Amino acid sequence: FREPDTRPYSVSTWQVVHNYARLAQVWAGNHLDLFYKVKPQARFMWLGDLSDQHRVRDELKCKSLDWYLENVDHEMKWEAERLCLWTWSPAYYFMWCKNEPPLGRSTVDHLMP
Repeated sequence: FREPDTRPYSVSTWQVVHNYARLAQVWAGNHLDLFYKVKPQARFMWLGDLSDQHRVRDELKCKSLDWYLENVDHEMKWEAERLCLWTWSPAYYFMWCKNEPPLGRSTVDHLMP
């Protein structure tokens, strides 16, 4: 959430994406394809054994991402259905998206009404 020049310490982009990928593998469920659309470089990363993380999630009877999108973060659900990324390729962006991304956003071309 911070720009590189405002971080209190250096962070490897690869490490951040790797951590996102591990998180997505445990929590995203049937939304994993959306994660890989946003972070395609993570698709072939070796993530290690995540069986302990899956076990803890199951033992704690955690709710699914579907439940979260339905009951908590309606905006994320809305955005997931309208995903378009400037980073895919600025040259092709307008083939998939109607507008430039709103200020502070990079995954949608307009805001939730």
